[in-house]
Order: sequence, then structure tokens, then C-alpha cells
Amino acid sequence: LSNKEINRAALAEYYLTRACRAPNTVFSDIHELKAGEALVFDLDTFAIKSIRRWAPVRTASRTITDEAEAIALLDRVINQAIDSHLVADVPVATLLSGGVDSSLITALAAKRNPDINAFSLGFRDTRFDESGYAAALCQKAGIKHHVLMSDAAEFLDVIEQWPLVMDDPVADPSAVMLYKIAQFARDKGFKVVLSGEGADELFGGYNQYGRFNRALQYKNIGRFIGLLPLFVKTAFPAKTRHVHYLKQLTTDPHYYGTGMIVEPYLLGDLCRGVNGTAFPKVATFSDALLFDQENRLPDDLLTRTDRATMHASIEARVPFLTPYLGDAAASIDTGLLIKGGVRKYILKKYSEASVPYDNLYRPKVGFDLPLAGWFRGTLKSYVLDNLSSTWQGDYLHKPALQKMADEHMSGKNNNADKLWAFALLENNVRQLKQIV
Repeated sequence: LSNKEINRAALAEYYLTRACRAPNTVFSDIHELKAGEALVFDLDTFAIKSIRRWAPVRTASRTITDEAEAIALLDRVINQAIDSHLVADVPVATLLSGGVDSSLITALAAKRNPDINAFSLGFRDTRFDESGYAAALCQKAGIKHHVLMSDAAEFLDVIEQWPLVMDDPVADPSAVMLYKIAQFARDKGFKVVLSGEGADELFGGYNQYGRFNRALQYKNIGRFIGLLPLFVKTAFPAKTRHVHYLKQLTTDPHYYGTGMIVEPYLLGDLCRGVNGTAFPKVATFSDALLFDQENRLPDDLLTRTDRATMHASIEARVPFLTPYLGDAAASIDTGLLIKGGVRKYILKKYSEASVPYDNLYRPKVGFDLPLAGWFRGTLKSYVLDNLSSTWQGDYLHKPALQKMADEHMSGKNNNADKLWAFALLENNVRQLKQIV
């Protein structure tokens, strides 16, 4: 049995990227297989004989530079993936945020099955409710649309049990509401849902890809303004994302994945005995995509989605991660992934025939939550109570943690992702340590 000793290196990974990187887990004597690995266990000796990789390491050819050729390829492989993922002996629905990926999945699925249902998350606070985009897609496709309206009360209702759902923690707050939507779909009689996971990592959909790409393009110019990050850090110390981005522009850019929570230059200030965490050098935008496909997808997003949906007895299927679709995406030149400042350019161009324009070209949201406001209001006591009684003081510099909370509560910075990572881990380890 595990002695439940905290793995300091994994703790730093968790606060940097919101999930421990396999084979690490939060406990030093528990390890997990990396994606694509197989373990051989000898029943006679009760020993591990070998751990070997069975899946080939992904590569990217990036040979397709013609837009029409790329769109024709996507039309073939995406439709093929949708067809295969709709095969089921139970009703299939879709999870629909109203963004590019879920809208395309839903629109193409509706062409094959006009009776398909879509499930979306809405917020009672109209400042954050974007379910109207999902409704527009469903109206265009002529399908039934279900919206789960939510607020902080629903979130608070689940988070006490959430550590045991996640097990080894993944600090994505949207997973909580993903569970609620899956539960909503199950209560409506569905057992399978299609989801849009993977498209961002294949086609370059995250803001971080655009920033890293610009940092690579302008790094030589940026070296002439090397003091700018220090100026911003001094003048606006709470704007930690701005400082990180300027450091990327004015030094040799280093990529830390799209799940970054605590900025690398602050990691040593937060984690005791850790000056940083080893990350492989990522030299190109294409390599950044492959890095997230190999790391963030299995360690973070797919773990989150699988645990959240299976806890509601729902099977989530991810058409974009069909191998031949991934191979097709890897054959498209990066100049068609980000073009004219438009991220996921080629997928959006392909989607224009099926998805309303506003769904494609609005700011990226997904199932993101208005957590920043909740932590300053309804959930403020939840954060502060955990902070006052934390066990993490042996592993983190508590003044740095307190500073993150103070800057968030005062509105100087949005540290909601950092505070959620702290609170989830706090309760996760407390509950797991009770298991004997």
C-alpha cells in the first residue's frame, strides 16, 4: 500500500501544467503508465517484467500547403470519423459548447441523424452565458437542444465529492460542470455523447499557440528590449501572464504546454525545494502541437473527460482523435493552421459550410466557468478556509500562495486557475489519505 508521501517533483508539475506528467502521480510511490505504453507483470514473482511503448511516436510531415487540398482532405476524414463514432446500440447525443469543434461535430452528426440531441451548459448570470451560440447551431441544424443552467451553487454542490472522482488530480474546473452535463444527458436517457476534444491540439486552437508562434517569429527583435519584462514585473507585479509572455518575446522562447497555471518564473517562489521542472525543448510551432498531443491530451484533457463522464455512467467519444484524422491534421502545413492571426484557420474554413459564422470566429470559450467572480463572491470562503488550514505549507511557500489569493480577491489579477488547483489538491490529498 502507498505511504501517501507527496512527490515534490510531481507537485511542481501539477502547479505548472494543472496535471502530473506520467509516470509521476501526486504520491511518490505510485506511478502510472504513459500513453501508448504496456506493462508486463509476472504472476509467479509478483514483479514487473517490462514496460514498453507499443504505440509509435507521432510525427508531422506538414506537406499540404494548398488550402483547397487541405479542405478536401478534412471533409473526407472528419466525415469518416463522425460515421464511425455514431455507431451504437443506444441513443447518441453531442456535448455542445457553441465553439468551433463541438459545433462542427454536432452539425455533421445532425446531417446523418436528424433526431440527434445536443447538450449545453448555460449560466444564469447573463454576462457569462453563451448558450445562445449553441442554440443558433441547433436551430440551423434543426435538432433538439437541452441547456443546463448553472451557477456557483451547482458547482459547490459537487466539489466536496470531486477529489474522489478525479483521483489523481487534474485541475480543470470545467470538469465539474462536464460531469453535471453528462449527468443531465444520462437523465434524459442517453448513454453516449460525442465531444470535440483534440481539435485544438491538432489544428492550433489555443491562444498559447499564437503567442508561442509570435515569440518564435520575433525573438531576435525582442532581444533588443530585454529589460521590458523587468519593467512590467516592477510596475505591474500582479500581471504575471503579461510578464511571462514578455519573457518569451525577449529571450529564447520555451514552451510549457497549453495547460500552464503557475508561470515558470514564479514556480520556485511557490514550491519549496524546486527551482523549476524539466521540460523538453520545443523548437517549432509544429513541435508544440505534438508536445500537447503526447502530454496534455492523455495527462489532462482525456483523463478529465473520461472521469467526469464515466462518473455519470456516460461514454464520451472523441471523433477528432481518430488516428487517421490525426494523421491528416499532421500533414497540413502550419501556415494553414494559423493564418492572418486566425487560429485553427483551416478547420474554421472547412466548417463555414456547416456552422454559423459567429460560432467560428468569436473568442474561444469552451465549457469555461466564471470562476474568477465566484471565488470573489459565493465561493470566497471555500478558498480562504482551505488556505487557512492547508497541509501544503510543508511543500509550498505559504506567503506566495497567500499573495495569489490576495491579488485575486482584490481584483489585481485573475488567479482563479491557480486557486482552483490549490483547493482541488488540498481536498484530494486529504480524502485519499483517509483510504487505507
